Amino acid sequence: MRGCASSRRFPKRCCGSSRAAARSAGSATCAARWCGAASTRAGSCSRARANPEYLALYRAADLFLDTWPYNAHTTASDALWAGCPLVTLRGETFASRVAASLLTAVGLPELVCDDVKGYVAKIVALARDADARTRLRLHLAGPGRDSALFDTARTTRALEATYLAMADQYRRHVREPITVPDG
Repeated sequence: MRGCASSRRFPKRCCGSSRAAARSAGSATCAARWCGAASTRAGSCSRARANPEYLALYRAADLFLDTWPYNAHTTASDALWAGCPLVTLRGETFASRVAASLLTAVGLPELVCDDVKGYVAKIVALARDADARTRLRLHLAGPGRDSALFDTARTTRALEATYLAMADQYRRHVREPITVPDG
């Protein structure tokens, strides 16, 4: 993140993912400080709140800067549901790939970065481009909201079908790959 020192301005606020993340070197607060942004430009959405108030924090933020090497999980889903674009740095472990999976499922794989340089460049570019952030928010409110990530009924049907297939295999004393139905 040291490479982003030339970026001095961030829009509104950038939300970090948790109290623990706010203390970590990969937190949004630390990232903003490294980039020279004022401390009021970054924050953590960690204090316990009622769900509508909590989600409203993401609506007030222009951009969610994901943490690494441990990515946001549920908080990333919350941010995307609330319409807040998220930039993540994909790692090599499950915990560092969750946000990349969420962004892919919601139709925004372009917000997944594979190295720190790309992560910083993407954040700075989006911080400077209000139109791009608006396009991302419109996507999250439209096609993103209708994506597989938020299709609970479809996910439930697929999970139920998988459980039935597992039970069938158990009764037949076999172990076979299970194809999860689409839709």
